[in-house]
Amino acid sequence: MDINLEDVFEIVEEPEHSKNVLLNFQEKYDIDSEELHLFYQQNGINYEELPVTEEDFKSWIHHFIIFKENGGDPWELKESDIWEENTNYQNKEENYSSCSFLFSCVIL
Repeated sequence: MDINLEDVFEIVEEPEHSKNVLLNFQEKYDIDSEELHLFYQQNGINYEELPVTEEDFKSWIHHFIIFKENGGDPWELKESDIWEENTNYQNKEENYSSCSFLFSCVIL
């Protein structure tokens, strides 16, 4: 009996797969992936502090790590069409604050 791995596993190409997952989360929750990950690393932020489900939060952090480990550039997440229309993300790299948006999100 021949087993086809594609019937058992989903074969994906990284970092593109994780990038697409991250962009979907960013659109769904209106939160920047890199800021979320930085807060998670530095401050121990968890899903209960945000309008995010536990399952999505865990998947989001996981996919950001996979994205970065496979050569993904977080600025690609900020340059997508999704963010061009969002005034919260029209910051340029030189004046980008890693905490600015999440502070307003957590406080609200």
